[in-house]
Amino acid sequence: MFSPYVGGHGAPGRSTVALNLAVLLGRVASTVLVDVDLGAPILSARLGANTNKNLVTVAHMAPTTSIEWTLALSRDLQPIRAGDCPHGLFLAGLPKTETKIEAAFLVALLDALRARFDYVVCDTGVQWLDGDRAGRVPAQQADQVLLVATSDAGGIRRAHQTLDRLRTFVGPVTLGAVINQHRAHKDYERGELEYALAEQLSAVLPFDPNACWRAIEDQRPVVFDLRSTLGRSLLQFAERLHGGQLELPRPAVAPRRQPWWAALRRWPTRRTDAGSTPARTQVAASHQRANGRRELFEPTDIPAQGAKA
Repeated sequence: MFSPYVGGHGAPGRSTVALNLAVLLGRVASTVLVDVDLGAPILSARLGANTNKNLVTVAHMAPTTSIEWTLALSRDLQPIRAGDCPHGLFLAGLPKTETKIEAAFLVALLDALRARFDYVVCDTGVQWLDGDRAGRVPAQQADQVLLVATSDAGGIRRAHQTLDRLRTFVGPVTLGAVINQHRAHKDYERGELEYALAEQLSAVLPFDPNACWRAIEDQRPVVFDLRSTLGRSLLQFAERLHGGQLELPRPAVAPRRQPWWAALRRWPTRRTDAGSTPARTQVAASHQRANGRRELFEPTDIPAQGAKA
């Protein structure tokens, strides 16, 4: 299934949704994530990926046959996240925003990826809204277009503009609407949002900025944050897309902290065996060596407790 993620101006969260869903789907099926944002590709920075392997390096090889496409993709595709996403690969976007690629190359690239992967996830930009032919290729080739919008009044208005551009430049498409950054106590409810968009919503994702900032700082997907409400909603959305249950990687178990009284068990016990020399005997022996005469009283002269003198 080929699904590009589109949205209007104003950063509704296309890259966040595309990245996290690709990571979840890549745990159970062969998945490739392609950064086709021709204006502001940021997925490489989110993942800490190698930017020398990108769309331009694939285009320079100019593959035409199936074998050439296999060689080009095997050289420039890189793991989304080693260990946590065993079946997911990533193709970085343009190294420079002024770099241009042809629409025909994107069509051939997406066809080659669709033939080799179960899921093809594309993060798109907003250039196609202004008539860019290369930018609208993912929406034209898609099996399902996922529209990402925010729940405020401006986000709903920009979502309507995006829908109008889709109908104008692309035509009828299979559409799924996703509301991102939803604040339950301030924004409209789901029914009201569906009425405003005139589209049925596929998912409503909560507003969780703290988890997003932690994910950006650690260069990891937000779905791996077990405390995040956004991560749990994305997991449920990915399960509906896949049609089955998905499991997150289990976090490493931290060593159990011992209580304070456990240290008392390891405290060294006092030596009371016959071979040990008390400190007083050692002092008396050193004094005898220094003065050349025996002390008047030594520990051996004192009878033990309970013994007869």
